[in-house]
Amino acid sequence: AAGRSEVQGPDHPDTLASRNNLACALFKQGTPESRQRAVELHRQVWEDRTRVHGEASTGALASLQNLTSSLISMGDTRQAEALLTRQLELAKACPAYGPSDPYTATAATGLALCLQARGEFERSLALHEEALAIRQAASTGPREEVSMALLGVGHCQEQLGDWDAAAATYRRMFDVQVQAAGVGNEGTELAVSKLLALVGKMVGQERYEDALPLLATVVDWARLVPGQDSVLGDALPKQAQCLQETQRWAELVAVRRELAKRAEAAADAVGDKTRAAAWEAEQNLGMALCLAGDWEAALWKLPSCLVYQEQWGQGPQSEAAMSARKHIGLCLYSQSKYAQALPHWQAVYDWHMARQGPEHEDTIYCADHLGMCLREADDPAESVRIFRQVRAYRVKTLGADDADTIDAEHDLAISLNNLAHTQPRHKPEALSLYRRALAWHKEHSGAGHEDTLDVATNLGICLTNKPCTEADQAEAAALFQEVHTQRAKTLGEDHKDTMDALFKQADALADSGQFAQAAPLFQRVLTWQQKTLGPKDAATVETQGRVEWAMEELLKQEQAGSRLAARKARKKGPQAGGAAKGAGTSAAGADDAAARAAAEAAAASLLAEEEAAARAKALAEEKKRSKKAGKQAAKKQPAGADGKQAGSTSSSQPAAAPPPEVQPSPSAGAAAQEVHASAAPADPASSSQEPGKGEGGGKQAAGTAVNTGSSKEAMAGGSADPTAPPAHAAAASQGAGSAGGSSSATSQGPLPPTPTSQPTLPAQPYLPPGLQHLPPNHPLRLAAMAAGAG
Repeated sequence: AAGRSEVQGPDHPDTLASRNNLACALFKQGTPESRQRAVELHRQVWEDRTRVHGEASTGALASLQNLTSSLISMGDTRQAEALLTRQLELAKACPAYGPSDPYTATAATGLALCLQARGEFERSLALHEEALAIRQAASTGPREEVSMALLGVGHCQEQLGDWDAAAATYRRMFDVQVQAAGVGNEGTELAVSKLLALVGKMVGQERYEDALPLLATVVDWARLVPGQDSVLGDALPKQAQCLQETQRWAELVAVRRELAKRAEAAADAVGDKTRAAAWEAEQNLGMALCLAGDWEAALWKLPSCLVYQEQWGQGPQSEAAMSARKHIGLCLYSQSKYAQALPHWQAVYDWHMARQGPEHEDTIYCADHLGMCLREADDPAESVRIFRQVRAYRVKTLGADDADTIDAEHDLAISLNNLAHTQPRHKPEALSLYRRALAWHKEHSGAGHEDTLDVATNLGICLTNKPCTEADQAEAAALFQEVHTQRAKTLGEDHKDTMDALFKQADALADSGQFAQAAPLFQRVLTWQQKTLGPKDAATVETQGRVEWAMEELLKQEQAGSRLAARKARKKGPQAGGAAKGAGTSAAGADDAAARAAAEAAAASLLAEEEAAARAKALAEEKKRSKKAGKQAAKKQPAGADGKQAGSTSSSQPAAAPPPEVQPSPSAGAAAQEVHASAAPADPASSSQEPGKGEGGGKQAAGTAVNTGSSKEAMAGGSADPTAPPAHAAAASQGAGSAGGSSSATSQGPLPPTPTSQPTLPAQPYLPPGLQHLPPNHPLRLAAMAAGAG
């Protein structure tokens, strides 16, 4: 520069170019003195070129750009801003450059940086976008100049709070830089650092979903580029936090597993005997497994972490130990191991109560789980106390109509219902809470929502607990019917929840004595269980017992109704007989006698049905006695006898026809008609031997359809064959009565007892309505048919 100035003069272009090179060299030395001298030299060159060649000349504009860049680098943005404003105006007006020239973009970028340093990000963003447009128009492909322009735009967007736009701009910058110079360069690292910084801000604002895509870019790049362990160590914990907050459990487990391996390797590398970081990472992995629902794997890790924290780590009352306890309790609770989970939740609850008080969200969270464990561990009183605390906090912080408050009241109602089993005074409060929760869910969730149906089911169960009125049973049955209807619509008739609701409906009906309605419902549930669960399943066996119980109770109800009808028929019978005698006409007497006979037959058959089991035993004993008596009578017969007693009907005389079946008249009662419309004639062994009934029955029959004389005469003129069936004996007695009877028969002494035969089942036995849906070969149907025939 000095030589050219001496030979060619100070204003020669070559001299000015040498002085410009000297200024650039001084600035690169980096010392404050050299940089200050470089700025002064750049200013002199710019002034000389402006004076010699003009302000808009290319040389003057080049010197001005060097001067403004030096001023910006030294932080003197005030002087640089004024010069850059003039430079941008000159560049746009200069014929050599113009508005779309890269030189203009450089001036715009410099001015944007000055405004950016002063906090004027809106003006700076406009200039950066202008420079970016010029760079993109001038570039034929990805270039680092475009990447730097994107960096300026993204920075301004970030500072203005438009993080979504900034994230998109930084991603573009990263892609352009990778395409232009590869993954391992300063521009790419700069883009990654900007992305990671933006992620930190998003996490701080709980924008986890927005942060996850950026973190994925950073993590993938750090794994790809060697020497980026520090970036990976910074990005992975943020990624794990975002995955946990967004409940992406499977991805969270993978990241926590990688962090645990890295912590283990780092501890081995430095020889860390305490391995505190490794244990912390292992505990975090165990908690991630717990949250992911892999409770068995979590319980393999968390207990050892708890032991480490209590004995060698931060202590039994540390936050880390309590965190391990909480997740152990959560794993056990999720596996329905309430007794094992209870001490962990109790310890965590006490710890939060002591440090944060009863009205802290963490305390209430632990109280909620503690109350559930206490309830399942059969401590409803303590569970009620805990849930009252939860409910009071929810009402105070959220209001009485918030969903969490309603859930707390539902939990309290369940515990109160359990407590009401031993302390019935709590049942009204439980019912009140259930009804409030049910009304809220019907209004906000809908009648068919799962929560609504759960509350309705619990309300029905509470209604059936003692003390229980008929109104409670009816309301419970209606609730279970509604639950069954809604579940059938949403889940289908063959779903287990639908069948569970149907079972509860049948149970409520049976408890209220409506066995005719309950029995078919029990049978539907039983059929489904036999098909899906198998006949030996515990639930199937239980339902089978319910079906049999309902059938037995239904039969008892039918028998009780029949007995009542029989009593009414017996009361009407003598009155009809008295009227017949007073009438004095044979036709009226015959009708009344038929009514009396029908009533007596119905009563006798119903009583026999009630005592079927006892009578069967008596018949067996009677057979033994009759057989023995028959053998004795055979030995006493005189030699040469033809087997017939004196006074009996001659063998050549035709036997009289058996008495026709007596049809009951309307006056005998509707119940008797229904039960005995197809019944067989009453067994003589069961009716004629009963004191005060058989003889009276014979007298009524004598004045009606069959004129056989008194019952005593019929017995005396009966068949001498001790093994003859009752029907033949009746025919023989009819014949003797027609002939006028014989008194010689009575002189021979009493006849041996006539053996009775096993009663024959009717052709169409009576079957109660509650059993008519059963298959023909069902054991209960067959048993009922046999009982009805008896």
